[in-house]
Amino acid sequence: FLSDLEEAVPPHISISSVALDFKEIVITLNGTALTLKDLTTLVNKLENHPAFRNVVLSQHRFQEQAGRGESNAPGKDEARTVEFTMTVTYRPQG
Repeated sequence: FLSDLEEAVPPHISISSVALDFKEIVITLNGTALTLKDLTTLVNKLENHPAFRNVVLSQHRFQEQAGRGESNAPGKDEARTVEFTMTVTYRPQG
C-alpha cells in the first residue's frame, strides 16, 4: 500500500505517521500540509485514486511556524502550516 500512498501524496505534504488497521483495512494518516490548499489537494488525490475510498479528515489545526511572521503581519496565512489527521479505506488493486 505504500506505493499507492506515495502516488497519492502531493508535494508540500509531510506524513508523520501511518497506522493500518488490518481488520478494517483503514489507514490513519497524521501529517502536516504547507497550506490548506495543499491539504485539500491531498484529500482530492486520495478520493480520486483507485486504491483509496472513504477519505475522512478527522481533524486539522493551524500551527504557527517558529520565526515566521507575526499574527497581524501581511501574509499571515503563509506563516502557518496545517497539521491534520485523516482516515482512508485502502482497497488493494489486483
